[in-house]
Amino acid sequence: MLTELRTNIAGDMARFQKAVEGVETQVTQLEATHSMHNTRINVVEQGLEELKWRQQQTDDEIDTLEDHTRWYNLKIQGILESVTMDDSS
Repeated sequence: MLTELRTNIAGDMARFQKAVEGVETQVTQLEATHSMHNTRINVVEQGLEELKWRQQQTDDEIDTLEDHTRWYNLKIQGILESVTMDDSS
């Protein structure tokens, strides 16, 4: 009876050990997946920051072009007014 009990306990311990090893394997896989996802998130965040920077550069360039357009329009308007005044003389 004692021998049978020891055999059962040894079998239970072996099954428990296999279960623990299985869980450890799953934990290792989950940690690897988590690390991979964190890496991807970091890449996406860096890409987003770069896009924000590019958007700001584009906005700045648009502002500069709009300023130049206003300046040229004023120059053209001045030239046209000058020509119109000369024609009316």
